Amino acid sequence: MLLTNREQEMIRLMMSQPAGVSRDELERQLGVSRRTIYRELSQLESDIATIGLKLDKGTGSTYRLVGDTNDLATLTATLAKQDQVVTFDPSQRQSALTLRLLNANGPETMTALAAAVDVSVTTIKQDLDILEPALNEYHLQLNRQKAAGIWIDGAEGDIRRVLVGVLNAEINPYVFFRFLRDPQQTFDPVTHYFVERLPQEELLAANAALLRIKALADLSDNQRKAVLLTVAVNTRRLREDQHVEAQRHFDQERLFQDQQLALEFLAEMDSAIRQKVRVGDYQFLAVELSTIRGGLAGEPVDPFDLTVNLEVQELIREVARSFPGKFSGNTQLYSSLLAHVQRTAGGDWLPGVTMTNPVLAHLRDDYPELYHAVQQAADDVVGRGVFTGNALGYLVLYFASVLDHTHTEVPAAVLLITSDGPGPAV
Repeated sequence: MLLTNREQEMIRLMMSQPAGVSRDELERQLGVSRRTIYRELSQLESDIATIGLKLDKGTGSTYRLVGDTNDLATLTATLAKQDQVVTFDPSQRQSALTLRLLNANGPETMTALAAAVDVSVTTIKQDLDILEPALNEYHLQLNRQKAAGIWIDGAEGDIRRVLVGVLNAEINPYVFFRFLRDPQQTFDPVTHYFVERLPQEELLAANAALLRIKALADLSDNQRKAVLLTVAVNTRRLREDQHVEAQRHFDQERLFQDQQLALEFLAEMDSAIRQKVRVGDYQFLAVELSTIRGGLAGEPVDPFDLTVNLEVQELIREVARSFPGKFSGNTQLYSSLLAHVQRTAGGDWLPGVTMTNPVLAHLRDDYPELYHAVQQAADDVVGRGVFTGNALGYLVLYFASVLDHTHTEVPAAVLLITSDGPGPAV
Protein backbone atom coordinates (compact mmCIF):
# COMPACT_ATOMS: atom_id res chain seq x y z
CA MET A 1 0.00 0.00 0.00
CA LEU A 2 1.42 3.39 -1.06
CA LEU A 3 -0.09 6.32 0.82
CA THR A 4 -0.10 9.88 -0.47
CA ASN A 5 1.43 12.64 1.66
CA ARG A 6 -2.03 13.94 2.65
CA GLU A 7 -3.20 10.45 3.58
CA GLN A 8 -0.14 10.05 5.79
CA GLU A 9 -0.81 13.39 7.45
CA MET A 10 -4.48 12.51 8.07
CA ILE A 11 -3.53 9.12 9.54
CA ARG A 12 -1.04 10.74 11.90
CA LEU A 13 -3.67 13.21 13.07
CA MET A 14 -6.21 10.43 13.69
CA MET A 15 -3.68 8.24 15.48
CA SER A 16 -2.71 11.15 17.74
CA GLN A 17 -6.39 11.76 18.58
CA PRO A 18 -8.08 8.36 19.15
CA ALA A 19 -11.44 10.00 19.88
CA GLY A 20 -11.53 11.35 16.34
CA VAL A 21 -10.54 14.37 14.26
CA SER A 22 -13.20 16.78 12.99
CA ARG A 23 -13.58 17.61 9.33
CA ASP A 24 -12.99 21.29 10.13
CA GLU A 25 -9.72 20.45 11.88
CA LEU A 26 -8.56 18.36 8.93
CA GLU A 27 -9.26 21.30 6.62
CA ARG A 28 -7.40 23.70 8.88
CA GLN A 29 -4.37 21.55 9.58
CA LEU A 30 -3.90 20.32 6.01
CA GLY A 31 -4.63 23.75 4.53
CA VAL A 32 -7.00 22.43 1.85
CA SER A 33 -10.67 22.82 0.90
CA ARG A 34 -13.56 20.73 2.23
CA ARG A 35 -14.01 19.20 -1.19
CA THR A 36 -10.38 18.05 -1.14
CA ILE A 37 -10.85 16.59 2.36
CA TYR A 38 -13.83 14.55 1.19
CA ARG A 39 -11.87 13.23 -1.79
CA GLU A 40 -8.83 12.36 0.35
CA LEU A 41 -10.99 10.62 2.98
CA SER A 42 -12.67 8.55 0.32
CA GLN A 43 -9.30 7.46 -1.08
CA LEU A 44 -7.94 6.79 2.41
CA GLU A 45 -10.94 4.61 3.27
CA SER A 46 -10.30 2.52 0.18
CA ASP A 47 -6.54 2.22 0.85
CA ILE A 48 -6.73 1.18 4.50
CA ALA A 49 -9.42 -1.39 3.72
CA THR A 50 -6.67 -3.46 2.05
CA ILE A 51 -5.14 -4.09 5.49
CA GLY A 52 -8.42 -4.62 7.33
CA LEU A 53 -8.93 -1.12 8.76
CA LYS A 54 -12.00 1.08 8.56
CA LEU A 55 -12.62 4.80 8.67
CA ASP A 56 -15.35 5.49 11.20
CA LYS A 57 -17.38 8.67 10.98
CA GLY A 58 -18.53 9.48 14.47
CA THR A 59 -20.88 12.16 15.73
CA GLY A 60 -20.22 15.76 14.78
CA SER A 61 -18.39 14.91 11.56
CA THR A 62 -15.37 13.39 13.31
CA TYR A 63 -13.24 10.64 11.79
CA ARG A 64 -11.19 7.91 13.46
CA LEU A 65 -9.40 4.71 12.49
CA VAL A 66 -11.01 1.45 13.55
CA GLY A 67 -9.36 -1.99 13.51
CA ASP A 68 -7.57 -4.56 15.61
CA THR A 69 -4.17 -4.03 17.16
CA ASN A 70 -2.25 -6.03 14.54
CA ASP A 71 -3.79 -4.10 11.63
CA LEU A 72 -3.02 -0.78 13.30
CA ALA A 73 0.56 -1.97 13.84
CA THR A 74 0.78 -2.80 10.13
CA LEU A 75 -0.37 0.72 9.28
CA THR A 76 2.24 2.21 11.65
CA ALA A 77 4.95 0.11 9.99
CA THR A 78 3.78 1.28 6.55
CA LEU A 79 4.07 4.91 7.64
CA ALA A 80 7.55 4.34 9.04
CA LYS A 81 8.68 2.71 5.81
CA GLN A 82 7.28 5.48 3.62
CA ASP A 83 8.92 8.09 5.85
CA GLN A 84 12.21 7.01 4.33
CA VAL A 85 11.11 7.65 0.74
CA VAL A 86 10.39 10.99 -0.90
CA THR A 87 7.76 10.40 -3.57
CA PHE A 88 6.90 13.57 -5.47
CA ASP A 89 3.90 14.07 -7.67
CA PRO A 90 4.80 15.76 -11.00
CA SER A 91 4.03 19.28 -9.75
CA GLN A 92 6.08 18.82 -6.57
CA ARG A 93 8.94 17.34 -8.56
CA GLN A 94 9.00 20.33 -10.88
CA SER A 95 9.01 22.66 -7.88
CA ALA A 96 11.95 20.71 -6.43
CA LEU A 97 13.83 21.00 -9.72
CA THR A 98 13.16 24.75 -9.87
CA LEU A 99 14.56 25.28 -6.38
CA ARG A 100 17.62 23.17 -7.13
CA LEU A 101 18.42 25.02 -10.36
CA LEU A 102 17.85 28.49 -8.90
CA ASN A 103 20.02 27.76 -5.87
CA ALA A 104 22.78 25.93 -7.78
CA ASN A 105 26.26 27.43 -7.91
CA GLY A 106 26.66 26.29 -11.51
CA PRO A 107 25.10 24.20 -14.28
CA GLU A 108 23.54 20.83 -13.40
CA THR A 109 23.57 17.64 -15.47
CA MET A 110 20.48 15.65 -16.46
CA THR A 111 21.84 12.67 -14.53
CA ALA A 112 22.32 14.70 -11.33
CA LEU A 113 18.80 16.14 -11.56
CA ALA A 114 17.31 12.69 -12.17
CA ALA A 115 19.14 11.26 -9.15
CA ALA A 116 18.08 14.17 -6.94
CA VAL A 117 14.36 13.45 -7.42
CA ASP A 118 14.65 9.70 -8.10
CA VAL A 119 13.27 9.58 -11.65
CA SER A 120 14.60 8.77 -15.10
CA VAL A 121 16.46 11.20 -17.36
CA THR A 122 13.50 10.97 -19.75
CA THR A 123 11.17 12.22 -17.02
CA ILE A 124 13.55 15.09 -16.26
CA LYS A 125 13.51 16.12 -19.92
CA GLN A 126 9.71 16.16 -19.84
CA ASP A 127 9.71 18.20 -16.64
CA LEU A 128 12.10 20.76 -18.12
CA ASP A 129 9.88 21.07 -21.19
CA ILE A 130 7.02 22.00 -18.83
CA LEU A 131 9.13 24.33 -16.72
CA GLU A 132 10.65 26.33 -19.56
CA PRO A 133 7.54 28.30 -20.62
CA ALA A 134 6.50 28.72 -16.98
CA LEU A 135 9.88 30.28 -16.15
CA ASN A 136 9.64 32.50 -19.23
CA GLU A 137 6.49 34.01 -17.73
CA TYR A 138 8.73 35.30 -14.92
CA HIS A 139 11.39 36.55 -17.37
CA LEU A 140 13.73 33.65 -16.53
CA GLN A 141 15.56 31.63 -19.18
CA LEU A 142 16.09 27.88 -18.84
CA ASN A 143 19.33 26.98 -20.61
CA ARG A 144 20.10 23.42 -21.78
CA GLN A 145 23.42 22.72 -23.45
CA LYS A 146 24.98 19.30 -23.85
CA ALA A 147 28.52 20.38 -23.04
CA ALA A 148 27.71 22.98 -20.37
CA GLY A 149 24.67 21.50 -18.59
CA ILE A 150 21.40 23.03 -17.35
CA TRP A 151 20.96 26.37 -15.58
CA ILE A 152 18.57 29.29 -15.20
CA ASP A 153 19.42 32.88 -16.15
CA GLY A 154 17.54 36.02 -15.19
CA ALA A 155 17.43 39.22 -13.18
CA GLU A 156 18.02 38.74 -9.47
CA GLY A 157 14.64 40.24 -8.55
CA ASP A 158 12.82 37.70 -10.74
CA ILE A 159 14.85 34.85 -9.24
CA ARG A 160 13.87 35.96 -5.74
CA ARG A 161 10.20 36.17 -6.66
CA VAL A 162 10.19 32.64 -8.08
CA LEU A 163 12.01 31.22 -5.05
CA VAL A 164 9.44 32.81 -2.75
CA GLY A 165 6.57 31.64 -4.96
CA VAL A 166 7.69 28.00 -5.03
CA LEU A 167 8.22 27.79 -1.26
CA ASN A 168 4.93 29.57 -0.64
CA ALA A 169 3.07 27.12 -2.86
CA GLU A 170 4.67 23.93 -1.52
CA ILE A 171 4.50 24.69 2.22
CA ASN A 172 0.99 25.28 3.50
CA PRO A 173 0.36 27.81 6.32
CA TYR A 174 -0.27 25.11 8.92
CA VAL A 175 3.10 23.46 8.28
CA PHE A 176 4.83 26.83 7.99
CA PHE A 177 3.71 28.11 11.39
CA ARG A 178 4.26 24.72 13.00
CA PHE A 179 7.86 24.97 11.85
CA LEU A 180 8.21 28.47 13.30
CA ARG A 181 6.89 27.25 16.65
CA ASP A 182 9.17 24.20 16.70
CA PRO A 183 11.89 23.97 13.99
CA GLN A 184 12.90 20.50 15.24
CA GLN A 185 9.62 18.72 14.60
CA THR A 186 9.17 16.18 11.80
CA PHE A 187 6.92 16.20 8.76
CA ASP A 188 6.06 13.77 5.99
CA PRO A 189 8.95 13.21 3.53
CA VAL A 190 7.83 15.61 0.80
CA THR A 191 6.93 18.39 3.24
CA HIS A 192 10.23 17.81 5.02
CA TYR A 193 12.06 18.16 1.69
CA PHE A 194 10.65 21.66 1.11
CA VAL A 195 10.95 22.74 4.76
CA GLU A 196 14.63 21.80 4.61
CA ARG A 197 15.02 24.23 1.69
CA LEU A 198 13.72 27.19 3.66
CA PRO A 199 16.37 29.78 4.56
CA GLN A 200 15.79 28.78 8.17
CA GLU A 201 18.22 31.07 10.01
CA GLU A 202 16.97 34.14 8.13
CA LEU A 203 13.34 33.03 8.53
CA LEU A 204 13.60 32.78 12.31
CA ALA A 205 15.30 36.20 12.48
CA ALA A 206 12.57 37.71 10.29
CA ASN A 207 9.89 36.19 12.52
CA ALA A 208 11.54 37.70 15.61
CA ALA A 209 11.44 41.13 13.94
CA LEU A 210 7.83 40.69 12.76
CA LEU A 211 6.66 39.95 16.30
CA ARG A 212 8.00 43.35 17.40
CA ILE A 213 6.62 45.44 14.52
CA LYS A 214 3.19 46.61 15.65
CA ALA A 215 2.44 48.07 12.22
CA LEU A 216 2.21 44.51 10.85
CA ALA A 217 0.21 43.05 13.73
CA ASP A 218 -3.03 42.88 11.73
CA LEU A 219 -1.71 40.90 8.77
CA SER A 220 -3.58 37.73 7.84
CA ASP A 221 -1.78 34.40 8.21
CA ASN A 222 -1.22 34.25 4.45
CA GLN A 223 0.23 37.76 4.46
CA ARG A 224 2.49 36.96 7.43
CA LYS A 225 3.71 33.85 5.64
CA ALA A 226 4.39 35.81 2.44
CA VAL A 227 6.20 38.60 4.33
CA LEU A 228 8.42 36.16 6.22
CA LEU A 229 9.29 34.11 3.14
CA THR A 230 10.05 37.29 1.18
CA VAL A 231 12.33 38.70 3.86
CA ALA A 232 14.06 35.34 4.43
CA VAL A 233 14.72 34.63 0.75
CA ASN A 234 15.92 38.19 0.13
CA THR A 235 18.35 38.12 3.03
CA ARG A 236 19.64 34.65 2.17
CA ARG A 237 20.42 35.87 -1.34
CA LEU A 238 22.25 38.83 0.20
CA ARG A 239 24.32 36.42 2.28
CA GLU A 240 25.25 34.68 -0.96
CA ASP A 241 26.36 38.02 -2.51
CA GLN A 242 23.44 38.18 -4.95
CA HIS A 243 22.10 41.72 -5.41
CA VAL A 244 19.21 43.50 -7.10
CA GLU A 245 20.06 46.49 -9.29
CA ALA A 246 18.96 49.86 -7.95
CA GLN A 247 15.77 51.31 -9.43
CA ARG A 248 16.39 54.72 -10.99
CA HIS A 249 12.71 55.70 -10.71
CA PHE A 250 12.00 54.32 -7.26
CA ASP A 251 8.94 56.03 -5.76
CA GLN A 252 10.33 56.96 -2.35
CA GLU A 253 7.25 58.95 -1.37
CA ARG A 254 4.73 56.17 -2.07
CA LEU A 255 6.93 53.52 -0.50
CA PHE A 256 8.00 55.58 2.49
CA GLN A 257 6.59 53.25 5.16
CA ASP A 258 7.69 50.11 3.34
CA GLN A 259 11.27 51.37 3.26
CA GLN A 260 11.12 51.69 7.04
CA LEU A 261 9.84 48.13 7.31
CA ALA A 262 12.48 46.78 4.92
CA LEU A 263 15.27 48.41 6.90
CA GLU A 264 13.78 47.21 10.17
CA PHE A 265 13.85 43.61 8.93
CA LEU A 266 17.38 44.00 7.57
CA ALA A 267 18.51 45.41 10.90
CA GLU A 268 17.45 42.16 12.58
CA MET A 269 19.89 40.14 10.48
CA ASP A 270 23.48 39.43 11.50
CA SER A 271 26.23 41.86 10.58
CA ALA A 272 27.45 39.68 7.70
CA ILE A 273 24.15 40.41 5.92
CA ARG A 274 23.76 44.04 7.02
CA GLN A 275 27.15 44.95 5.62
CA LYS A 276 26.16 43.61 2.19
CA VAL A 277 22.97 45.65 1.81
CA ARG A 278 22.84 47.76 -1.34
CA VAL A 279 20.26 50.32 -2.26
CA GLY A 280 18.65 48.03 -4.85
CA ASP A 281 18.21 45.32 -2.24
CA TYR A 282 16.22 47.38 0.21
CA GLN A 283 14.29 49.07 -2.62
CA PHE A 284 13.26 45.66 -3.96
CA LEU A 285 12.28 44.44 -0.49
CA ALA A 286 10.22 47.60 0.08
CA VAL A 287 8.34 47.05 -3.20
CA GLU A 288 7.62 43.41 -2.34
CA LEU A 289 6.41 44.31 1.16
CA SER A 290 4.14 46.99 -0.30
CA THR A 291 2.64 44.43 -2.69
CA ILE A 292 1.99 41.93 0.09
CA ARG A 293 0.45 44.57 2.32
CA GLY A 294 -1.87 45.55 -0.51
CA GLY A 295 0.04 48.55 -1.80
CA LEU A 296 -0.56 50.54 1.37
CA ALA A 297 1.67 53.59 1.45
CA GLY A 298 0.23 55.55 4.35
CA GLU A 299 -1.73 58.78 4.15
CA PRO A 300 -1.06 60.95 1.09
CA VAL A 301 0.92 64.10 1.72
CA ASP A 302 -0.48 67.53 1.08
CA PRO A 303 1.58 69.12 -1.73
CA PHE A 304 0.01 72.51 -1.00
CA ASP A 305 1.24 72.87 2.57
CA LEU A 306 3.00 76.19 1.98
CA THR A 307 5.02 76.13 5.22
CA VAL A 308 6.47 72.68 4.58
CA ASN A 309 7.10 73.52 0.91
CA LEU A 310 9.17 76.52 1.91
CA GLU A 311 11.02 74.51 4.57
CA VAL A 312 11.96 71.80 2.09
CA GLN A 313 13.17 74.31 -0.48
CA GLU A 314 15.27 76.04 2.17
CA LEU A 315 16.59 72.69 3.43
CA ILE A 316 17.83 71.81 -0.05
CA ARG A 317 19.46 75.22 -0.46
CA GLU A 318 21.19 75.00 2.93
CA VAL A 319 22.62 71.54 2.24
CA ALA A 320 23.77 72.63 -1.24
CA ARG A 321 25.62 75.60 0.27
CA SER A 322 27.77 73.43 2.52
CA PHE A 323 28.09 70.20 0.53
CA PRO A 324 28.85 69.82 -3.22
CA GLY A 325 26.06 68.03 -5.05
CA LYS A 326 23.41 68.59 -7.72
CA PHE A 327 20.49 68.85 -5.32
CA SER A 328 18.74 71.96 -6.64
CA GLY A 329 16.08 71.25 -9.24
CA ASN A 330 15.91 67.49 -8.48
CA THR A 331 12.16 66.86 -8.42
CA GLN A 332 12.39 63.35 -6.93
CA LEU A 333 14.52 64.62 -4.05
CA TYR A 334 12.03 67.43 -3.50
CA SER A 335 9.02 65.05 -3.45
CA SER A 336 10.75 62.59 -1.14
CA LEU A 337 11.79 65.30 1.30
CA LEU A 338 8.34 66.88 1.21
CA ALA A 339 6.71 63.59 2.23
CA HIS A 340 9.37 62.86 4.82
CA VAL A 341 9.27 66.29 6.48
CA GLN A 342 5.46 66.26 6.68
CA ARG A 343 5.32 62.79 8.20
CA THR A 344 8.15 63.42 10.65
CA ALA A 345 6.85 66.78 11.80
CA GLY A 346 3.42 65.21 12.27
CA GLY A 347 4.76 62.24 14.24
CA ASP A 348 3.56 59.95 11.46
CA TRP A 349 6.27 57.30 11.63
CA LEU A 350 5.10 53.70 11.72
CA PRO A 351 4.23 52.68 15.29
CA GLY A 352 6.40 49.91 16.59
CA VAL A 353 9.36 50.64 14.31
CA THR A 354 12.44 51.49 16.34
CA MET A 355 14.43 54.62 15.66
CA THR A 356 17.91 53.11 15.90
CA ASN A 357 18.20 51.07 12.73
CA PRO A 358 21.87 50.00 12.40
CA VAL A 359 21.65 50.02 8.59
CA LEU A 360 20.93 53.75 8.67
CA ALA A 361 23.23 54.31 11.65
CA HIS A 362 26.24 53.58 9.44
CA LEU A 363 25.51 56.72 7.42
CA ARG A 364 27.17 58.94 10.03
CA ASP A 365 30.47 57.09 9.50
CA ASP A 366 30.10 56.54 5.76
CA TYR A 367 29.20 60.15 4.86
CA PRO A 368 30.38 62.32 7.78
CA GLU A 369 30.44 65.59 5.83
CA LEU A 370 27.06 65.06 4.18
CA TYR A 371 25.58 63.84 7.48
CA HIS A 372 26.79 66.97 9.28
CA ALA A 373 25.54 69.25 6.49
CA VAL A 374 22.06 67.69 6.50
CA GLN A 375 21.82 67.64 10.30
CA GLN A 376 22.86 71.29 10.56
CA ALA A 377 20.46 72.34 7.81
CA ALA A 378 17.57 70.40 9.40
CA ASP A 379 18.24 71.99 12.80
CA ASP A 380 18.41 75.47 11.29
CA VAL A 381 15.40 75.18 8.97
CA VAL A 382 12.92 72.82 10.68
CA GLY A 383 13.98 73.09 14.30
CA ARG A 384 16.69 71.64 16.51
CA GLY A 385 16.04 68.03 17.48
CA VAL A 386 13.08 67.50 15.14
CA PHE A 387 15.14 65.11 12.99
CA THR A 388 17.06 62.48 14.94
CA GLY A 389 17.72 58.73 14.62
CA ASN A 390 16.12 57.11 11.60
CA ALA A 391 14.25 60.30 10.68
CA LEU A 392 17.59 62.05 10.19
CA GLY A 393 19.07 58.95 8.55
CA TYR A 394 16.42 59.04 5.83
CA LEU A 395 17.15 62.70 5.13
CA VAL A 396 20.81 61.84 4.60
CA LEU A 397 19.91 58.83 2.48
CA TYR A 398 17.66 60.88 0.19
CA PHE A 399 20.40 63.43 -0.40
CA ALA A 400 23.02 60.71 -0.89
CA SER A 401 20.87 58.93 -3.48
CA VAL A 402 20.96 61.91 -5.84
CA LEU A 403 24.59 62.89 -5.59
CA ASP A 404 26.38 63.63 -8.85
CA HIS A 405 26.09 60.46 -10.98
CA THR A 406 29.57 61.06 -12.31
CA HIS A 407 30.90 59.68 -9.04
CA THR A 408 31.75 56.02 -9.42
CA GLU A 409 32.56 54.81 -5.93
CA VAL A 410 33.06 56.18 -2.46
CA PRO A 411 34.59 53.69 0.03
CA ALA A 412 32.19 52.89 2.85
CA ALA A 413 31.54 50.25 5.47
CA VAL A 414 27.95 49.65 4.39
CA LEU A 415 26.85 52.21 1.78
CA LEU A 416 28.65 53.94 -1.06
CA ILE A 417 27.76 56.18 -3.97
CA THR A 418 27.68 54.53 -7.38
CA SER A 419 26.02 55.40 -10.65
CA ASP A 420 22.98 53.59 -9.26
CA GLY A 421 22.87 55.51 -6.01
CA PRO A 422 23.95 54.46 -2.50
CA GLY A 423 25.17 50.91 -1.93
CA PRO A 424 27.59 49.01 0.34
CA ALA A 425 31.34 48.80 0.11
CA VAL A 426 32.72 45.89 -1.90
